[in-house]
Amino acid sequence: DLIPSTNDTYNISYQDETRQTLVWRQLVNPTREVKSLKPCSIYTVMEIQPACELKGNINLTTWRLGMSNILKDDIVEDIDCIPGSICYLSDWDISEAIPMSLEKSQMRSHTCRNRSNKLCFELRPDDFCSEVNRDFAPETCANFTKTKLIPVGRLILLCCIQAQLQTVLEPFTNYTCTGRINHANRTMENTTSFRIECGKFNIDLVVLYFTVLLLLVCSQMDDHNVICGLCLCLTVPDMVDNPNVTWTQNNAFIIKCTPLQPNKWRGKERLYIATITGSGLPKTQKHKNCSFTFEDLSYLTDYTVQIFTHNGKHQSKPREKDIVTRYNDKAVIGFLVFLIILTSLALLFVLYKIYILQRDEENLLNVEPIGSEVLLDAYKRKIADEGRLFLQEFQSIPRIFSRNTVREAKKSCNQPKNRYVDILPYDYNRVQLTTGNGETGCDYINASFIDGFKESKKYIAAQGPKEETVGDFWRMVWEQQSSIIVMVTRCEESNRNKCAQYWPSPEREVEIFEEFVVKLNREEHCPDYIIRHLSLTNKREKSAEREVTHIQFTSWPDHGVPGEPHLLLKLRRRVNAFKNLFSGPIVIHCSAGVGRTGTYMGIDAMMEGLEAEGRVDIYGYVVKLRRQRCLMVQVEAQYILIHQALIEHNQFGETEISLAELHPTLGTLKQRDPSNEPTLLEAEFQRLPRYKNWRTFNTGINEENKKKNRSSSVIPYDYNRVLVKLEDESSHDQEDDDDDDDSSDEEDEESTKYINATQIDGYWCQRSLIAAQGPLAETVGDFWQMIFQKKVKTIVMLSDLTEGDQEFCSAYWGDEKKTFSDIEVELKATETLPAYTTRSIQIRHPKRKDSRQVKQYQFLKWAGRELPEKPQDLTDMIKNIKQTCGYGNSKAERILPVVVHCNDGSSRSGMFCALWNIMDSAETEKLVDVFQVAKALRKERQGMIHSLEQYQFLYDAVEGSFPIQNGEVKQPATAPAAAADSIQVVNETKAEQPASATTATQQGAEVVKEAVESTPLVAGKEAGAAAEGNEDEANEPGSPTEKTPLEGASNGPAVTLEV
Repeated sequence: DLIPSTNDTYNISYQDETRQTLVWRQLVNPTREVKSLKPCSIYTVMEIQPACELKGNINLTTWRLGMSNILKDDIVEDIDCIPGSICYLSDWDISEAIPMSLEKSQMRSHTCRNRSNKLCFELRPDDFCSEVNRDFAPETCANFTKTKLIPVGRLILLCCIQAQLQTVLEPFTNYTCTGRINHANRTMENTTSFRIECGKFNIDLVVLYFTVLLLLVCSQMDDHNVICGLCLCLTVPDMVDNPNVTWTQNNAFIIKCTPLQPNKWRGKERLYIATITGSGLPKTQKHKNCSFTFEDLSYLTDYTVQIFTHNGKHQSKPREKDIVTRYNDKAVIGFLVFLIILTSLALLFVLYKIYILQRDEENLLNVEPIGSEVLLDAYKRKIADEGRLFLQEFQSIPRIFSRNTVREAKKSCNQPKNRYVDILPYDYNRVQLTTGNGETGCDYINASFIDGFKESKKYIAAQGPKEETVGDFWRMVWEQQSSIIVMVTRCEESNRNKCAQYWPSPEREVEIFEEFVVKLNREEHCPDYIIRHLSLTNKREKSAEREVTHIQFTSWPDHGVPGEPHLLLKLRRRVNAFKNLFSGPIVIHCSAGVGRTGTYMGIDAMMEGLEAEGRVDIYGYVVKLRRQRCLMVQVEAQYILIHQALIEHNQFGETEISLAELHPTLGTLKQRDPSNEPTLLEAEFQRLPRYKNWRTFNTGINEENKKKNRSSSVIPYDYNRVLVKLEDESSHDQEDDDDDDDSSDEEDEESTKYINATQIDGYWCQRSLIAAQGPLAETVGDFWQMIFQKKVKTIVMLSDLTEGDQEFCSAYWGDEKKTFSDIEVELKATETLPAYTTRSIQIRHPKRKDSRQVKQYQFLKWAGRELPEKPQDLTDMIKNIKQTCGYGNSKAERILPVVVHCNDGSSRSGMFCALWNIMDSAETEKLVDVFQVAKALRKERQGMIHSLEQYQFLYDAVEGSFPIQNGEVKQPATAPAAAADSIQVVNETKAEQPASATTATQQGAEVVKEAVESTPLVAGKEAGAAAEGNEDEANEPGSPTEKTPLEGASNGPAVTLEV
């Protein structure tokens, strides 16, 4: 207490080691109480006057003796405490009584401001279920401890898997568990992650406490222990309960059961297994859920279903359920329905077959056979209107007759043997091999027997052998005893393989195909075909070797059909020459064995019908072919070609003569009867078509080029005129192939020059001759440009420069070097013979370093005459040209053209070109066909072979070139004869008149001539090339179809071809 002396104001303060307290008072009551002093501490009280003078001080000391016990009792627990904490309250200043070792994080500030007599401690999770001791250590008093038991009011345990709350824990599972405690109005949490595992030999009891990491056990908290899971591992799981059956059908049901509790699995895996036994073999199903469906069970049958549980290691005992399936009350109805359906399907199948057969037959037209006398008229009628009737007939024939099966061809073992997937032989008439190796499909080959004209199985139509079927092909030839093979394709066309080479090459001579030995004895090459004489031996048999003749036709273009139908008639004559009565069917094949093969068979069979009955049923026979092999005569152009070939034969007959029969036949042709009837030779000439204006020649008659023609009646056709390139292009060494493209009315006049010259087909090569008029003074340069560009090495001049008072040719050479349109021409040598003069001329282009040698032959025995005095003079010159210039040595020499010129390029040039080709044919094939040579020349240039005297001169020239001595035809000295060629003895008596010639005469020469001139029998070569009717392309899957005109509108009738 402070007792003031006056009523003044006093400043009273006290200070300890940590802080200073200042109190301002105006003392009325002289007594003042100071509280919250530190125990066991010394305090000094000072009095300070207003004038700052120290009045005096008093030293005070707080209680010392027995202070610890008193202090411990003075510190009491504060009930009003912060939630989750323990608070102590005392009148003493106990703020400094906490040891430094106590963590600051456990301290809480008290709620009373400016108070130092209250302390709060935050509880930790491990404080619960334990006695919490708090040490007090005042600096000046003895230490003491306060003890407090922390109970738990409520424990909540939450366990979850990926935020999903779990009520029952399971073994082999990861969990996150959180314990929550409510204490003094505050919730505290503790979270831990763990995995429940099971031992192999014991049972683990998993007990979780709030404090999982500490092993402290509070006796008062036993009721808060939580058993989270009971794990019984690697033992037998419990059985399922309450199987329940639900019927879905009378012979099908679903059985379900109550799912097994997790703690009853006693293992990690959970699988339900159901096995049903009864009728038939047991059936087992496994599912994650206890639900099983059993179907297609036998009716009225006892079944037992056993359900097991499986935990991955052990299987439970079965829970059995006996089930009896019900009676099938719909069995009779189902059987009746089945019978009705089966009967209906059978009926529909029969009706469909009837429909297919009727459809095939209904599409066929009623086309009457055509008599020989109206064959040409029928052709004119059908070819009119762009071949509409031809197209109608052809399209009415079914491509495939559906009634005929192809099962054998479609077998998997036989499919690789087929070249095309849609060209297959019918089962009923396929050629079956009988001497195979016994393997499946060894009797199969893609070949069909084909009937001829009133002759069963006359032909075998086959596909071109593949590499793997060559042995089968020769086996077929051997078994069928065939002696003739006709091949109507090349091995490769347009860089595509069409047929394997199944015969030996001349270099090897012998090839072995499985058990067959094939030997090449002799090979004869002709322009349109190759004849191979083969020997065939079977190593398995002891019989003698057989002779097989292989005839390959090589003039069928890659696309379309041959431009001249007489080539197929010629092929037929070659084939028939090797026929004998004892051989088997003629084997004919192309690539697919349908298009070209069927065309040849159609021509051969209809020729026999024409000769036997005087009429042909082309439509009916093609239908017959299609019934025996699909797609025979594959495109419309081939169908038309059969008609054209028959017309060719019917109108012109067979005009081919062998050298052995040449002299007696000529005697018959020239013989004149007393009745003043024309001779057979005259009638034959009158049958020659004139082909007047059958092609366009617009380029030669335009105003700019008219002056370049010597004769207005002899103008080259546009399609085969010689193209001379302009001078700026002529310096380049052009290949002959560059000029193979046909000209047309739309030819670019700026790129070429016009010259009155025509490219003529030779015997060996197309366009190997050039027939030209004698050069005019203004066209000499163009003439030498043509010689240089076409690489001509031989020029034949059939006239003098001037005959009478008329110029036949302008001098295009001189004694000294001359230049014509940049071509330097120099005469090097001259040799004069009685019948002709030869000149060696050297030409050179100034833009090229090399020079060329050109040989000129000038025939001297034609001037002022219609015909040469002696045919032998002309033929001798031709023989000399071929021998000296090497035109018969190689193909490379043959393709270089020979230029022949006379006054108009036709009157005499036509005679030379005809003899050139006739003599080649006579020397190569021992055959001559003056009629066909003259006919071909008339188609190529106007004015060729225009008189009977010229036509007869050709026969006389050939007769003189191959005279008869001692009954034999004498071969020319310059014509080398093949070693294997035989000489035939000819009876020199008068021969009988040929039947074909007689028939033609009876028809009337003038009528035939006019008919042929008005309607060309065949399309031009360009038209054939334009018709893209390649049979093999049509056979390939996915081939596009289009319609292409067979001829241009300006060149006569057109035929529509469907590819």
